[in-house]
Amino acid sequence: MEGVLTYFGPLFSALAGSNITLSFEKSEKPIKIIGTPKVSMKSEDNKYFVPSNWRIIGTMNTFDKTSLYDMSYAFMRRFAFIQIGTPNNIDDNLIKQYTERWRIDLVEEDRKKIVKLWNLINKEYRKIGAAIVKDISKHINSGGALGSSLMMYVFPQFEGLNDDKIKKFLVNIVEFIDSSEELDELKQFASDFFEINIKEFDKTNKEKNESNT
Repeated sequence: MEGVLTYFGPLFSALAGSNITLSFEKSEKPIKIIGTPKVSMKSEDNKYFVPSNWRIIGTMNTFDKTSLYDMSYAFMRRFAFIQIGTPNNIDDNLIKQYTERWRIDLVEEDRKKIVKLWNLINKEYRKIGAAIVKDISKHINSGGALGSSLMMYVFPQFEGLNDDKIKKFLVNIVEFIDSSEELDELKQFASDFFEINIKEFDKTNKEKNESNT
């Protein structure tokens, strides 16, 4: 911890535009970081100037931040936070734009499935961004099944959801699955990953089917 503080203290000062002197040397002189350099300052081997256009850009998922240690206010004060949310209007045109940019060629039927699935997940369960949709699209485009893409990319994002929501999701995605074998594989995966009783899922799915008839 002492070593971490040794580095973060000067970093905080540098991010604030202050001039700092480190405990390291170069050319037998202490290394200095000039946070706000002036034109009149001379260049020396032991001096590093921070230009006015210097930036640090980092990314963090909002949900991840809630499960990590709190960042210090002194650290956050030195950054501007910009929210980049998930799209509000997820439709076929949006998926077309994304897949063209990603150079992924999806057939119309698969695009429509992804549109419905993305809307379902974001509205009813947990918001996922375009990066996961890209992974799903690449997997389907390469010949993979939608069910296996859900297991690889979507289910891990559901960690922490209660059992009822997981079972409800399994019921709601039945329409997206092409075969009973694929559905059985999804059910088994959910049973192992979330420790859900498969019989309870089958009961919920049967009740849904009966209510629709």
